[in-house]
Amino acid sequence: ETTAFAFKLFFSAFAVVFCREDILRPWVPWSAVKLLWKALRFNKDMQDIDIALCKYRLTKLEYIADMMCVMGVFDEKYITEPGHNTKQRYFRIHHDIMWE
Repeated sequence: ETTAFAFKLFFSAFAVVFCREDILRPWVPWSAVKLLWKALRFNKDMQDIDIALCKYRLTKLEYIADMMCVMGVFDEKYITEPGHNTKQRYFRIHHDIMWE
């Protein structure tokens, strides 16, 4: 199914792009994740992915991130950063996924 492929694609892109040798599971700001996933989802060659996700009412990238947290794929936390009035959302791959 295309929706399952989309989730695998988003997870794989996250794992590859944000991989660091010095930190196995870095905390990645939502803004960076969103930028990456937006580039994948709204690419004209990926229209089937967008259509499939909309079919399941996954119209926002935040919904996909929330679903991955519920499924146990990602851990999330909120961090207060200097210069921001609100806490910023961060993600990392859940530890069990790293070893499979």
